[in-house]
Amino acid sequence: MTKSYLQDISNKKKKLTMLTKQLFSLFLSSVVSFSLIGQSKADKLYDNLSYAQAAPIYKIAYGSDSSNHHALRRLASCYFHMNMPDKAEGYYAKVANLGDASAEEIYNYTWALKSNQKYDDANTWMKKFYEKSSDDSRAIQHITKKKTFDQIKQNDGRFTVEKVGINTMKADFSPSYFPKEDKIAFVSARGKVKAISRRHSWNHSPYFNIYEATVDASGSLSNVNELHSSANKKFHEGPLTFTPDGKRVFFTRNNMVGNDRGTDGEGVTHLKIYSCEISEDGSWMNEKEFPFNSNEYSVGHPTLSADGLTMYFASDKPGGIGKTDIYKTSLSGGSWTNPENLGDKVNTEGDEMFPFISKEDVLLFASNGRLGLGGLDIFVASKAGSGFAEAKNLGGSINTSRDDFGLIVSSSGNEGYFSSNRADGSGDDDIYRFTGSIIKPVYVTGVVTDQKTNELLTSSVVKLLDKDGNVLDEQTVGDDAVYNFGVSAGESYSITATKPEYEELSEAIDINKEAEGEIKKDISLGIPGVKLLGKVIEKDAQTPIENAKVDVVDNGSGKIIYQFNTKSDGTFQDNLEARKGDKLNYYISVSAPGYLTKSGLLSKTIGDEKIIDVTKELDIALNKIDVGADIGKIININPIYFDVNKSDIRPDAAFELDKIVRVLKDNPNMVIELGSHTDCRGSAKYNRNLSDKRAKSSAQYVKSKIDDPTRIYGKGYGESQLVNDCACEGAKKSKCSDDEHQLNRRTEFKIVKM
Repeated sequence: MTKSYLQDISNKKKKLTMLTKQLFSLFLSSVVSFSLIGQSKADKLYDNLSYAQAAPIYKIAYGSDSSNHHALRRLASCYFHMNMPDKAEGYYAKVANLGDASAEEIYNYTWALKSNQKYDDANTWMKKFYEKSSDDSRAIQHITKKKTFDQIKQNDGRFTVEKVGINTMKADFSPSYFPKEDKIAFVSARGKVKAISRRHSWNHSPYFNIYEATVDASGSLSNVNELHSSANKKFHEGPLTFTPDGKRVFFTRNNMVGNDRGTDGEGVTHLKIYSCEISEDGSWMNEKEFPFNSNEYSVGHPTLSADGLTMYFASDKPGGIGKTDIYKTSLSGGSWTNPENLGDKVNTEGDEMFPFISKEDVLLFASNGRLGLGGLDIFVASKAGSGFAEAKNLGGSINTSRDDFGLIVSSSGNEGYFSSNRADGSGDDDIYRFTGSIIKPVYVTGVVTDQKTNELLTSSVVKLLDKDGNVLDEQTVGDDAVYNFGVSAGESYSITATKPEYEELSEAIDINKEAEGEIKKDISLGIPGVKLLGKVIEKDAQTPIENAKVDVVDNGSGKIIYQFNTKSDGTFQDNLEARKGDKLNYYISVSAPGYLTKSGLLSKTIGDEKIIDVTKELDIALNKIDVGADIGKIININPIYFDVNKSDIRPDAAFELDKIVRVLKDNPNMVIELGSHTDCRGSAKYNRNLSDKRAKSSAQYVKSKIDDPTRIYGKGYGESQLVNDCACEGAKKSKCSDDEHQLNRRTEFKIVKM
């Protein structure tokens, strides 16, 4: 009941106050007789947020005329704003079935159903809300995360929750630790109503003041006293937060001008944040307004980081994501920076409020816009870079179908307090104590170094991105070249690192659901090397060869250092790890099925060039081959000469035969017949014997240089396979020239097996 006014504020035309769990505005204070006013008077009361006074009038109007849909809608809305789901449900059911219910009325109906634990009915009407507002994140979450909702409902036993002994039948809520954590401050309506009525017209509750209670060693609360009289003024005060040294307090209060309430142009009093110095006797002095206060909208619910330099607060200021959003501002040079909206990882189209930032920068807050059990649920968001990861519901061991909000965590991280109006309370909102770890922070950290020299790369820029590629944080590393990002367990991220003259690095990081503490991830950047590229084509047709295999081997170690398969256009490329001045000594082999493998030595010192084109350095065009083809013709082996009547291998012949050695080494499955032929001059027997000796001698030379000598054999054919009509055996006389006879004196290297 005491925070629902915030849930309605930004969808009201007047953008009413939000931030404390009850209306922190002074509205009509006079009590009028229902019998003397009609529906028009009820409308005026409603417009001034006097729901407690307007509801009985609308009830009479609707009771006397069931076709008065205006009164019906307003009556349902009154109970919604007074946070009375038991009564709101029945009236919203009638509104929802009129056929022209607005999207927000349907959403409010689901709120009432969920608050009354009618989850199946709530899901049915949430689908209708989705039909009207399919781009609303509240609808999307409820429709797409059914499994998550089932998990939220379960009490996983993570937390133990117990009542504290200081609650009353009136509202007690929004605890805050004193700096030493030996006391808490909290907001309460327990004060007596004074002669001049200070009850606001929202629900007839007294205005709120701030109280304190002692925290003993077991976490129990006692010794409740109203905070110093200088803290509590004429209207609402609280919630609040103390600076780490306890010398200053920031708190929420109605907009006040002197001793009177301040209003906007339509007479509505909004909330503001104020600060005071705290004297040794506890008095609040030198009151100042927060620089981002406004008469036109509310700001409140401040909470300070452990160092006191960052404040988080809630506001319904224009330009937000939803009705009320959470913002942050930092203290820099004695001034607060412009507020920054925490974005859609935290805020929704609904209400986000009651933020608390833990010592470890874990954000706790209440929301009715995220997937929850009903009313306000408490959510947690861990640090992710300079922002926060997607908020998560604390689940059924903390949250209920009613309002749960205002959770604070001790410096130990294992206990704290929160507020709830759950069924087992003392009558209204109550304070509860919990034990159990909320969340452990997770950090990804590492050092940025040179990939080759291990030198620290100072001034490198490192970015943390979420799974959708959005930049969450960016850091420029210092002299130690260390980066450090806060992340969330169970989430996926990527990290990019850049530095001038170095190649950008991007790596995906999946954080285990059980992760906590520091995760080490060092980064090594390399200077972009010279690009090695080439194109493999068929030599005769000049067409590209796809999926040709290109091996780049270090000629010293024999290790393959790069390996490619050519693309459809025959190309391959990659960045070498070598830099300017480095010596390249690569053996490059290119092969493809049905083609003769080519290889060659690439040896050079890298200069200023950025590209090394293997196609220009080596002949890597492949020849198409098949069994029966003459390798000698394909690779252009020159004639192999022998001395007259001899079969010894001359140096010039050895040079040509070495080409066959290379072919056999490049093509390990190939078998070659080395055939030696003569012209017709001399006897056939002589020619056959001489050619056979030469063939075997040549083959033996090749055998001696390969691992498997059976892959080549020599055979002499003499003059039996002349390639022209230059026969001269027996009585036949040849008229051929020496050049024509030379064509028959040949060595052939025929492929007999591939």
